[in-house]
Amino acid sequence: MSSFKNARKSGQKMHKERSQPSAREKLGFLEKKKDYKRRATEDQRRKAVIKSLKVKALNRNPDEFYFNMVRNKKVDGVHQPRESAEKVHTEDQVKLMLSRDLKYIRMKRMTESNKIKRLTAELHLLDTADEIKNNHTIFVDTEADVEKFDAAEHFHTHPLLVNRRHNRIKTDQLQQMDIGTSLDEQTSETPQYITGFCSR
Repeated sequence: MSSFKNARKSGQKMHKERSQPSAREKLGFLEKKKDYKRRATEDQRRKAVIKSLKVKALNRNPDEFYFNMVRNKKVDGVHQPRESAEKVHTEDQVKLMLSRDLKYIRMKRMTESNKIKRLTAELHLLDTADEIKNNHTIFVDTEADVEKFDAAEHFHTHPLLVNRRHNRIKTDQLQQMDIGTSLDEQTSETPQYITGFCSR
């Protein structure tokens, strides 16, 4: 039983790696074990690559030939490809390339316009809401009330906004937005939104 108490992990103290002491902070980051392992594995990988390249160089056939030996040249110990003569395109080839570019642009334009049409078709029909030929009947008590009835006053809005079926802004909201003066200048006559009245 005593051996299990010593071996179990639950009751043991958790050991944490210490941070860099404040007196040694000028020396930089204190390397932990995980940092050392990462650095060691990277160093081992680099050494293995160098070793495999050395083996390949030793086992290389001296009579071996490939075309990059002819096409490349060495400048300051670095292999660089030789500058080949620029390919000059004929007029027909240039026209063909330009026509392909134009076709690509037209094709992209068509796809984008189709995408715009599809997205606008999915929108709610806010623009057509005012074109619906429905009647809005308001009931008043007497014929005199019919004659002196004002739709803008009834809906608490500006006369230009009476015909709107959606987002009809009230006059107090217009005063807060400071748009009422510009609407007054546009007003020519009160639109006939109310099509019929009934008296009781």
